[in-house]
Amino acid sequence: MLARGSARHGAKAASGQRPDRVTLRFAVARGAFLRCAALLHEFECCDTDSELIIELLLRDILSAHADLCDERSAFKPSWLGRLLDYLDDTFTEPWTLNDLAAQVGVHPVYLCRSFRRHFQFTLGQYIRSLRVLRARQLVVEGSINLAEVAILSGFADQSHLQREFKKVVGMSPGLYRRVNIRARG
Repeated sequence: MLARGSARHGAKAASGQRPDRVTLRFAVARGAFLRCAALLHEFECCDTDSELIIELLLRDILSAHADLCDERSAFKPSWLGRLLDYLDDTFTEPWTLNDLAAQVGVHPVYLCRSFRRHFQFTLGQYIRSLRVLRARQLVVEGSINLAEVAILSGFADQSHLQREFKKVVGMSPGLYRRVNIRARG
């Protein structure tokens, strides 16, 4: 069974079709293992060329990682872009998962799984970060109170804003405002 599966994956790659995820993960893991083994060897032997070889291996590892990230992003479904645009345009509105899924024409479970697979964080985390980003902009302006900032940023109330803002920014919105007012002069 394994031999037939391996042949099938090899045939896919040879025919120009995109190999499946298992084949790609194995190839990436094998390449990463070999690069790390070579890097470890260079750290242990320490000859005159080791510094250059270590630098080249590290650059190769980073390049391979960047290529993998580019490859993953190249296969993003088009509906993910439409979803991000929709979220950016309507972030103050209350959403439900079913409404978002219907907006882009996919099943809610598929939406959540795909979002996490392609962006490495959940849809909920993205929405909160989008709202906190908007709140940061409004807080720095300083012309409206924090309760209004919360509503305009899509939070349920000021305490919800305070909690999420502090998680992301590391300080309360009021302190953030004071620090930015002092910084501006």
